[in-house]
Amino acid sequence: MAGNVSAMMSIQVQNASGTPFNVTANTTINLTSTSANGKFYSDAAGTNQITSVTISSGSSTASFYYKDSSAGLPTITAAESPSAGWTDATQQETLYAAGAAATTTTTPPPPSGLNWGLIIGWSIIGLLLLGLLIAIFASRRSRRE
Repeated sequence: MAGNVSAMMSIQVQNASGTPFNVTANTTINLTSTSANGKFYSDAAGTNQITSVTISSGSSTASFYYKDSSAGLPTITAAESPSAGWTDATQQETLYAAGAAATTTTTPPPPSGLNWGLIIGWSIIGLLLLGLLIAIFASRRSRRE
């Protein structure tokens, strides 16, 4: 979901037959996103922003987390640096809009004999959701004893 840190993602070096391949020297992998709001992190909390990961010598994988505040279909790319002619890894993400939160107000005061409220929707990241203006009217009934 847009605005949330992803589950851990991993990049793996593989040979031509798809078998994991251990690098012989520390290898930098640059991370990019087609979304201007896409960010990469080294931690699950999304506090340590990064632009690359390092696959350590003798290993074939490195991990990272992704967060994007925009809904959409960004493509993330992992490419070695400096280039050794490897094929870049790409993956398209599907990010849905954050759920709505609601705020209720009763200003101005309701007309005599009516209860009403105004519901204004805000996204979880604080953006006003247009088109969610709902007025609720209900007449009061007197109760006989």
